[in-house]
Amino acid sequence: MILKILVLCHTEGQRCNSTVTRIVGKEFFDAILLCGVSDYRKVLDLDRRVFGIPLLEDDIYIIRILKEKGSYIAGTWHQIERSLCVGGIDSRNPFQNAERLKHQKPSECKYAIILSSYMPKHSMCSKVRLLNKEVSIGFAPLSTLASEFQRVLIISCTSNIEKEVCMESFNKNTLLIATKRSVIQVTVNMSTLEVEVV
Repeated sequence: MILKILVLCHTEGQRCNSTVTRIVGKEFFDAILLCGVSDYRKVLDLDRRVFGIPLLEDDIYIIRILKEKGSYIAGTWHQIERSLCVGGIDSRNPFQNAERLKHQKPSECKYAIILSSYMPKHSMCSKVRLLNKEVSIGFAPLSTLASEFQRVLIISCTSNIEKEVCMESFNKNTLLIATKRSVIQVTVNMSTLEVEVV
């Protein structure tokens, strides 16, 4: 199962809107994932499969818009295909979101895409230098959640990485893509987790 995904992460924002509109209008994507919605509200009005999580900066109005469009995935699963689900962990209630995702997993979903503001704890991408020590700033429940599936793609929108994009495979079934870029295109084979990022 090969998927083409557009990931839009909140950064400095508004300057990306014209680029995003052009990309979305020109190319097909199996899903568009929004990590922070304020800058990308127009994308929700397009006739596309769009899913998103709010960031701390997003207000209750943004959450209401996501829910009205059927795009809200913080703490909930949406099936893209019979065996593939997409879910999210937002910045406001990460532990609650992770628990809900764990307990509400659709039984037929053997593949998952998890959109998060966080990276799994103990991943190489989550390590930073702090007071001359290397520490993980990751979120432990992500790894536990990933173990529930045959294959998992975790997409983390974060500013806490050195490179623009950090990719890492771990636990034999999980691929992490952490990015601080505002727009990335991901083509992934969910059966093998082979990926191309543009």
